Amino acid sequence: MNKWIYISLTSLCLLFLPREVKAIDIPTDPVSLEAMISNHKTVKAMLELRALAEEGVRAYHKKSMETMEDYTSVNKKLDRYRKCFDIIDLILNGTATGFHAYNSFGNCKRNLSAYYKLLDAYRKELLLHGAVWSSDTIIINASQRAVEGVYKGVSQLRKSYIELSELVSGVRNCTTSDLMIILGNINSSIDEIDGSIRHSYMELWAYMTVRMGFWKKEFFMARTVKEIATDALGRWLGNSVQAFQCLEQHRSFQHAPLGGGGIIGGRHYD
Repeated sequence: MNKWIYISLTSLCLLFLPREVKAIDIPTDPVSLEAMISNHKTVKAMLELRALAEEGVRAYHKKSMETMEDYTSVNKKLDRYRKCFDIIDLILNGTATGFHAYNSFGNCKRNLSAYYKLLDAYRKELLLHGAVWSSDTIIINASQRAVEGVYKGVSQLRKSYIELSELVSGVRNCTTSDLMIILGNINSSIDEIDGSIRHSYMELWAYMTVRMGFWKKEFFMARTVKEIATDALGRWLGNSVQAFQCLEQHRSFQHAPLGGGGIIGGRHYD
């Protein structure tokens, strides 16, 4: 009963938080709040245990310096403290990885939802009306980079989870440092996925803001499909007329030196 009262009071406090604090990703449902409280208690207990262990090391160092005990005996006793520190760090890192994965999942979900809305707006407001610009390839490039970044992050994450399963199942020899490295790799992979989606969304958002705003297409030096087709048809007709004149007058045309010896040149007719 006390636990549910505590959760209810916490939920009420969250409703009256300032807007700046509400911007932080804090779960509001009872199950998530209960999990967060449990994890906070675990972290607090581990930090207290680490503080006690550090105090024990300090006291034992002081005692060993006073009594000048045997080096081997002192080293064995201190090794127990070192192992204790490794286990505590592993628990803290594992807890942090869990929270990091939860927050990153929420960020990815929000960014993907906003990304889909931008794509849907482009389809409804522009694509279906035939308002296609040459600069719209930015949308394709941003989406491609997002897919490649997510694929890379997921591949690394899958590899880390396979290594973790091998350590847990006993297939490979397990040390605390190995687990710490794997947890670090998992965090890096999650950051890779989150960053790829976020960067692509921001790139698409910036382009769509200009694309659907009051700016003209000259901002991106863009051209519509109609303009590209008209220009291509005009060039083709012009070249056709020139070719017909050469045939009619029995003339041949040759490539002139590029730019009269420069980089850009054209054709001249004899």
